[in-house]
Amino acid sequence: MAGDPRTSGVARRAYRARAKAIWETNGGICEICREPLDMKVPWPDPDSFVADHVTPITGGGRVDGAVRPAHNRCNIKRGANAHDTLGPTSRPWRKAVC
Repeated sequence: MAGDPRTSGVARRAYRARAKAIWETNGGICEICREPLDMKVPWPDPDSFVADHVTPITGGGRVDGAVRPAHNRCNIKRGANAHDTLGPTSRPWRKAVC
């Protein structure tokens, strides 16, 4: 795929088409919260469809790397955390002393 989907209209449409195909394959479910996605909700509504990078760009992922369907709100909440890690904790934790 040529170009950066964040800046190139042609590449962005191809990127969303690839993510939509994945959305159709997985039954229209957000891969983060596992709730249904409605493709008719316009972006940037929190419930709108986005193509979430499995490996975040800031974590070494590629713009044209693996994507999965997600709600905009879920993708924002996940941020740059990998799909199998937790976000920040509510307070700092110390190691247990046994």
